Amino acid sequence: ANPVGVDLNITHHKAGRTGLVTGVCTPVHLGRSSTCHEIVISNEQGQRVATARITNMLLPVEN
Repeated sequence: ANPVGVDLNITHHKAGRTGLVTGVCTPVHLGRSSTCHEIVISNEQGQRVATARITNMLLPVEN
C-alpha cells in the first residue's frame, strides 16, 4: 500500500534548540484502509518536547 497523509497535528511543548532529540512512533490504529500513529519527541534529558499524531490513508499500489 502507498500511505498518504490526510491529517497531521503537532503540539510543541518546549523548545529543543540544542542537543539530540528522539522520536518514538506508536501505532494507535492499524486498519485496512487507514492508520493513525502517535509520535513523542523527547530531548536528551527525557523531557517531552513535542507530541504529534498522523493519520494516513492506505492507497492500493498501482502496477
